[in-house]
Amino acid sequence: MAPKPDKPTDTPILLSSYTFRDHPFAVACQKAVQYGYDGIELHSTHYQQESFEDLLDTVTTVREQCGTPVQAVSFSVDLLQREDERWQRSVELAASAIASFAQMGIKLINASV
Repeated sequence: MAPKPDKPTDTPILLSSYTFRDHPFAVACQKAVQYGYDGIELHSTHYQQESFEDLLDTVTTVREQCGTPVQAVSFSVDLLQREDERWQRSVELAASAIASFAQMGIKLINASV
C-alpha cells in the first residue's frame, strides 16, 4: 500500500453530473454532497437546452441550495470543420461559453472538439 501524503492534493475529486443524467442537476449536486465529493463537474446533458444566462441562474441556485461547488464543466464544440461560417459560429460559441463559465466561477473545462 502506498503511503498517504502529508498534505492533501490540490486536485479536487468531482462527481460528473453525467452519472445522474436521467435526473435534474440538483439531484446530482445533492448526491455529490451525500457521497463526500469535493464538488461537481457539470455535464452538457444538464445544460444542452439552456442559454448560458439561464445556466448561470441554475448553477447559482443549486450551489446555494446544496452547497456543492460546480468546479468543472464538460463542454464540446466542433472546431475541426473549417467551413468559414460553421467554424466562426463554433469559435464564437466557445468564446461565449468560456466567458460564461468564468462568470459562474467555473475554472476547469473538460473540453472536446
